[in-house]
Amino acid sequence: MIKLIKLYSIPQTFDPIEFKDGINLILGEKVSESETETRKDRKTNGVGKSMSVEFINFCLFKGADSSRVMKIPFDKFAYDTKICLDLTINNKKVTIERTIHEPDKPSIEVDGEVNLYKTADEALLYLTNLFYAKNKEEKIERPGFRELIGPLIRDENSEFKDIVNCYDLRAKIPNSDLIKTHLYLFGIDPSFVKEIKRILKDVEEKAQTQSHLKKRLTDSGKKKISDVKAELNALERELSRVEDSLNKFRTEPVFQQNQETLVKIDSSIEQLRTKQIALRYELRRIESMPKVENVNTGDIQIVYDKFKDGLGEIVSKSISEVLDFKRKIEKYQNLLVNERADEIRIDVKKIQEELNSLDEQRADILIHIDKKDSLSVLKESFYTYTKRKDDLASTQANLDEYERVDREVDVLKLKKDNLFSELDTKIFETTKQIKDFNKTLAEVHEYIMGNAEVSFDISTVKTAASKQIIKLDLRIPDDGSHSVDRTKVFIYDIGLLMNKNTKQRHPMFLIHDNIFDVDQDTLIQSLNFLAEQENKLDFQYTLTLNRDKIENEERKNQIKLKIQEHTIASFNRRSRFLKADYKELD
Repeated sequence: MIKLIKLYSIPQTFDPIEFKDGINLILGEKVSESETETRKDRKTNGVGKSMSVEFINFCLFKGADSSRVMKIPFDKFAYDTKICLDLTINNKKVTIERTIHEPDKPSIEVDGEVNLYKTADEALLYLTNLFYAKNKEEKIERPGFRELIGPLIRDENSEFKDIVNCYDLRAKIPNSDLIKTHLYLFGIDPSFVKEIKRILKDVEEKAQTQSHLKKRLTDSGKKKISDVKAELNALERELSRVEDSLNKFRTEPVFQQNQETLVKIDSSIEQLRTKQIALRYELRRIESMPKVENVNTGDIQIVYDKFKDGLGEIVSKSISEVLDFKRKIEKYQNLLVNERADEIRIDVKKIQEELNSLDEQRADILIHIDKKDSLSVLKESFYTYTKRKDDLASTQANLDEYERVDREVDVLKLKKDNLFSELDTKIFETTKQIKDFNKTLAEVHEYIMGNAEVSFDISTVKTAASKQIIKLDLRIPDDGSHSVDRTKVFIYDIGLLMNKNTKQRHPMFLIHDNIFDVDQDTLIQSLNFLAEQENKLDFQYTLTLNRDKIENEERKNQIKLKIQEHTIASFNRRSRFLKADYKELD
């Protein structure tokens, strides 16, 4: 069992909030009429109700990256201020201290012994072990401390739309990760869901691999896998015949004697052809260059005289020297263009002569070894045979991989089906508990809504397209609307506290922040129901509420819950939780 005792800070930055057993109210109120100066003073939102809950959540190790506490400006709340929460966990007195400056280095004091932690995860593991210390022999998988706390302090940004999703909807957390605590409270081992989720992920990854392989094998769906297998069989048979011919050919004594010579000739031919191709490419580039433009000597004389007259003694070069320089340039250009081109043509001719000679040598050798029509086999073998054999090996490897993955997917699906069967069995074993929980929900619903038209069930979801593995389905009349969905969540959460089966594993503490954005009758009936349960149950329920929503009913004595007696903190525009007005950091 978990009970909050006191929320405070060191040094004191906000007024401490002390909690009681039973129902605790944190109210947002208007500034009194005598002090009201602006219309803002009449507002009850933005005074710190939700932030006080966020401080509790922060101390209970809500992630720093998602906590509004981390967005408070430094000048409004010093980062090294210790945020402290006194509480009891299974009757052990615990104090948790955490700072904005180092949120992952908290301290936890238990019965006077202080432990400092290097990470928040280490602290959470300690709290998990502390909470479950009395149930060490329990055989089902249990949620971690933070997983357990999440549904008990629903994030306001969950909008209370769903009984399972208790976190900010923008986080888009998968249902399979949200369901753990709920199953645990019903005594259903959540490990089945965890294992099924792992298998489904493996199946999805392997299915993607299989899809890529199939696309490659079937030429993007132009063929069937059966066609690919048939083509492989035909190719394998064809290559087998070629290989037999090759083996027979290579046993010929003449072939054995000339094989090394042929290899050398082929290698030389390949090298010479490569060099010849490169030279011909260079020659084409030279031939494609624009022709050198010959400048007329008379034109140079005219330009020279013009510049000389204009520049006087600065130009000391004679016209003969200029013309000599011109001839050197032209000679260099001719050397570059013409002589290099001639060199290349000569080299190409020499290479061609060498190639002709090598081809003649090769032909002479082949004439001697060309028996029994083996030469045609040899020609195919040197290129076609090798290439087709590589194609066969590659396709066969892809096909083998495709079939291996296909078998693995089948095995995984079989495991998944078996796990679903076991999970269905576990759910079936809790049929009595589920029926009893329905009775509890009917009792709450009838009191609040005036009828017992409510149904709750737990079932597996086996459809491949669904992201759910298991479904908790609570239905009440007109659900789906903003107000009714919030009422549904309230009824479900209170039902977990009340039911004799679910409360055995329940920490018996619950916080609802602004859940009652509902119609007036539902709000009043819900508060009245809580008032009646307070004397029957050992629990702690903390609720934030705007006082103006119940003022009229209070005056008319329509609310059974003593509001003033249960109020542990109240804030208004002049007296905020953090005693300052500020904008949260981005």
